[in-house]
Amino acid sequence: MEHTERFNRIYDETRDDLLRYLMLRTSAAPEAEDLFQEVYQRFYRRMTRGALPILDAKRYLFAIAKKVLAQYYREAAERKEAEQPILTDDP
Repeated sequence: MEHTERFNRIYDETRDDLLRYLMLRTSAAPEAEDLFQEVYQRFYRRMTRGALPILDAKRYLFAIAKKVLAQYYREAAERKEAEQPILTDDP
């Protein structure tokens, strides 16, 4: 129960800033909301793992967000490249 209460408190303190950050860096709200959920899922898994404690939750969340954004844009670029037609000089 301790993890849930701490997570809820951190979520309440950081959700607006994190959502704003993701909205500004993505092209559409649905993508930002999906990334928002992914960030908090990763954060919660890390909290419950029982490893070293997270000293600055907001900084840690934004570090996760940067990684999630990088993965999002990398995958988007790969999809775009895969959709490009292959041009050949063969008649």
